[in-house]
Amino acid sequence: QENLTTTLPPDVVKKVADSFLSRIRNRGTATSRNSKEDWMDTTNNLKIGGGGGGREAHQANLYSFDEDPELAIAFTRFFESYMLTGSRTCSGKGGATSRFDVGFAAKCAELLFKFGLRTQERRAGKEVISCLSKLISSARKKEELKRGEVPPMGSHPWLQDWMIRGKGGNLAIFTLMLAANGAMPSFQLRQLVIVLRQLSVVAGSKLFAEWLQTVLIAWDKNKAGVKKKFYEELMDSVNTNDRKNNFKMLVKRFCGGKKKGRK
Repeated sequence: QENLTTTLPPDVVKKVADSFLSRIRNRGTATSRNSKEDWMDTTNNLKIGGGGGGREAHQANLYSFDEDPELAIAFTRFFESYMLTGSRTCSGKGGATSRFDVGFAAKCAELLFKFGLRTQERRAGKEVISCLSKLISSARKKEELKRGEVPPMGSHPWLQDWMIRGKGGNLAIFTLMLAANGAMPSFQLRQLVIVLRQLSVVAGSKLFAEWLQTVLIAWDKNKAGVKKKFYEELMDSVNTNDRKNNFKMLVKRFCGGKKKGRK
């Protein structure tokens, strides 16, 4: 499984990964938005299309990367490899070709944020966090890159649009904070905070503030006063380029430390 991306033709690998996605993603009826935004739906409310061309749907059991850590690791590595192909054409079996599919890549990224950041398995969790860190770095605009610099997953301008219009930014902050709040083991906390800080740098203070504010409105694990103070202090850290070196401390105290002010 670790050699999944090198032992099979790219078009076959993509079909395998798409099949993996179909186990836990809604392939038919969209999740209702009446009670939750899509980026908030990290519960077992994801639906898998049933008969009738997806018009009927049934509730899927809560999926976890812990069900098959080796498959999760292989999928994560596949995603990194797939992102590196960028928009280049990959040769498939019998001369067939398969181009980079932005929609498919976005689904993979969503899966890693929603489900990868819930794993309790050490190796799978480490792989997911590392992968998402590289993904965020690859969302930088070309003008932000130093001469000759190539992001870890290659240049992907579409990531900016996905994070803004596709609510990927909200999803990233929400799931990283949930992971730091206990969805992942405490030994992953330091790396989670580093990725969140990385996101604030790549996005810039204005965008990060909008995403954080949206997430905190929906965040029900702390009282309003605690959330307000956290927002103000964290944005002060972001706006001053973490001059006081307190970004990590603020996130750990709010998400991973003793939950003062929790309901």
